[in-house]
Amino acid sequence: MMSFKYLALILFITACNSQEPIDKEVVSTLVVKDSLLSTVEINKLNDVLKKIDAPAQFFKVSSKKQSTVTGKRGTKIVINPNDLEFVSGGGLGSEINVELKELVNQTELLRSNTITVADGKPLISGGAYYINLTADKKQLKLKANRKLTVSFPTIGNTDNMDIFYGNRDNTERINWTLNNEGIAVKNAKTEAKIEVFEDYRNTSDSSSEIDLIIGHIENEKVKPISKADKAKNDKFVKLYTKVYEEISVSQLGWINVDMYDVSELSDINFTFKDDSVKYFNVYVVFKGINSVLQEYWSKNNTSIKNVPIGQKVKLIAYTFKNEKLVAHQSELITAKNQSINLEFKEIAESDIKKLFSR
Repeated sequence: MMSFKYLALILFITACNSQEPIDKEVVSTLVVKDSLLSTVEINKLNDVLKKIDAPAQFFKVSSKKQSTVTGKRGTKIVINPNDLEFVSGGGLGSEINVELKELVNQTELLRSNTITVADGKPLISGGAYYINLTADKKQLKLKANRKLTVSFPTIGNTDNMDIFYGNRDNTERINWTLNNEGIAVKNAKTEAKIEVFEDYRNTSDSSSEIDLIIGHIENEKVKPISKADKAKNDKFVKLYTKVYEEISVSQLGWINVDMYDVSELSDINFTFKDDSVKYFNVYVVFKGINSVLQEYWSKNNTSIKNVPIGQKVKLIAYTFKNEKLVAHQSELITAKNQSINLEFKEIAESDIKKLFSR
């Protein structure tokens, strides 16, 4: 029997060779041919996650001088306007807008639809980050042969980590590509304190948590702080001392601190008895490692491939039945050649966020 993939390809070629307009549904099915779902169906699934997407942080810096911004999780970005230009050309405006996402655990990865896979191989994440720069509502990019200086916080295991760049396809699925730049852990507690103090002196927000750092530096302006504030201060210092060495990244957008998972791998096949369910989105969320796998299920694509075995995981699947949101969740230990039967139950939209929590 001819497969749906080849049938779709024949239809596409036939349409290209004819004078008739190409059926957009056929083209969109070809684009996501691994699952043979239309982009309409996939967008409907993705829209569920957009409602609970992990929030971004936003900063404004001068376009006339070098500046440094620091995210809530400790990501530090050095922005040199001389290294930037508009995608469309032209000089920069008066200020640069910085957008930053810091995804450090499975819940945040899930809600941002950010899986940990590089060309089909599973990864263990040390944090995924999104860095975007604009000015005057126009997109900026790095000039040729220029780079952005960034230091990332250490998350979990820090051995054998590398830098990966991420790109999303037309279905919003992300794939990571190894950059081979390498990354090393920084261990300079005193230096980190001084850097934070300098940030404090240059900030106009005196109520910022950054000002608590002055309680740890010998300075004539130091004032006694309360026990509660000292605890907050110590936590803040700890955040700044647990970072990787600065690296120079060659592109904006998605960046991941990752390592390949070298576990034995196998596939998980999914089945269910409800014929009214035609497609769904399924995630494998690992308990012991910072990793998330995902697949769009259809009758022509029934499994998630290359799953590390012997791991405790949470399965999450969701779709629509009679225009109502239905979902499945369960926990298991991955094994070779597993076949899992899923049962879907209706859930309220208010429960989506809870569903996508670790």
